[in-house]
Amino acid sequence: MSCRPYLKMMSEKKSTENFVTFREEEEEEKSRYSRVMKHPIISFLINVTVTWLIFFTFLKILQIKYGQRLLDFLSSISVHVELFSINWSTTKFNTSLRKVALRFERFWNYFYRVGNTIVLILLPLAFLGLCYNLFVLLLNRSNENAIITPIVPGVNFPLSHLWYLILALVISATIHELGHALCTLKINDYGIYIFFIFPSAYVTINLEDIERKSHWKKLRVFSAGVWHNIILSFIIFLLMPATPYLLSPLYHYSNKELYVSYVPKESPLAGSVAVGTRILEVGDCTVTNTTSYFQCIDKSWNEPNSYCLNLQFKECLNQTQNVRSCIDLDQLFNMVPCNSSTPCRSKDKECVNLAPSRLFKIKLSTRDYVTADGTPEELLFVGTAQELWDSFATNHYKARWTWYPDIYYFVETLTMFTVAISLGLAMMNMLPIGGFDGSYIMLSILHLVLSYHYPHNSKEKNDILKNKLYRYFSIFTTILLVLNLSISFYYIIFGPGGQPVG
Repeated sequence: MSCRPYLKMMSEKKSTENFVTFREEEEEEKSRYSRVMKHPIISFLINVTVTWLIFFTFLKILQIKYGQRLLDFLSSISVHVELFSINWSTTKFNTSLRKVALRFERFWNYFYRVGNTIVLILLPLAFLGLCYNLFVLLLNRSNENAIITPIVPGVNFPLSHLWYLILALVISATIHELGHALCTLKINDYGIYIFFIFPSAYVTINLEDIERKSHWKKLRVFSAGVWHNIILSFIIFLLMPATPYLLSPLYHYSNKELYVSYVPKESPLAGSVAVGTRILEVGDCTVTNTTSYFQCIDKSWNEPNSYCLNLQFKECLNQTQNVRSCIDLDQLFNMVPCNSSTPCRSKDKECVNLAPSRLFKIKLSTRDYVTADGTPEELLFVGTAQELWDSFATNHYKARWTWYPDIYYFVETLTMFTVAISLGLAMMNMLPIGGFDGSYIMLSILHLVLSYHYPHNSKEKNDILKNKLYRYFSIFTTILLVLNLSISFYYIIFGPGGQPVG
């Protein structure tokens, strides 16, 4: 018997196996690429980039058509556009700000003295906060309990809240720059700058005017922005308890009743639950506030989780790993609990554990969830506890009428974002890093300290020592900040286990 046909067959078989392996690797690579491209961060960045490119291309087409007239128009309204950035500035507020500063000059003088003292006390706490945050990140291997967490749209907060973030940034940055403007009495102009999606505000100050001030007065000017951010957050905290009284003409408030205040468009319950619906129970647990709602979800989470489901469901679950896509309404309303001691009676059904999902029974009070005899009806939700928690927002307010938008949710969300952004902006500007107010604050502090301890040194010698010390502080703090942000971003994107999120 000749070996050639056998060898030929083996060669063909090996070639086929190699081809199949290659196709599998190619499919896996395509699948991996598809998962990366569908990642919320990647898709969000692509959409924003494409929007900027379309806008910039359209502007260039207009420039070709209208030429210098377009540039003159943009210059007349003080707008400067570059790829991925827009800048607008004005001098219209200069006179008004100067009048306010001079009219209450005595008040501002004491106000910024107090602010300067408090900011100087908080400076080391900002640095220690960075050190503590890095320690927590390394110890927990996650962003849990971290005091500094970067905001990533579409990942650790919904894209629907992006406008709240942008508006909070504008408010916080404007109040910050207002501090510099009122404290220095004289500014060149005020402006708003947008880079990619991040807005900021600024004031330009005449450096010669600043240099003529004493170093203690310089410190007040440099720390005024941070002080304004702290005051803004403090005022919001003071006004929060008064919110029920301020909104009482529009909202019914009860601290023993919990209502649905917002349902995201991407929520699995969008269209099923309306704003203003009262949450009565989760399972057999009564809900009165956010804490009890969380406790009721936790209680339902710990209950038995196996049900009699048909064999097609199990096959679908093994393929898709998505409980909601595999279960239909008929099955959902006829799910019978089971366990090893009480198996399923029907032969075409099998006892299936839904983990990590659960079946939550939520009793709601609204027109859509009332039975014929007037008793509240149950809403059935299949998913994880986190998915249920993220499906809608809750509070103790119910609108008296339905014809106006949800003002409370807007106010509540905007104030929370503003407090977080304002305090974050204050902390960042206390760090001695180039471009932040903290760099100017640190240089002024070093000048005062060196002038006090080395009064006989020449100005040039003290300046050399001051710049050298500042460089060491700045480099170390910058490294510390980069480490904090890099590790936080890693945990946000990949999660504690290193697996991509989303």
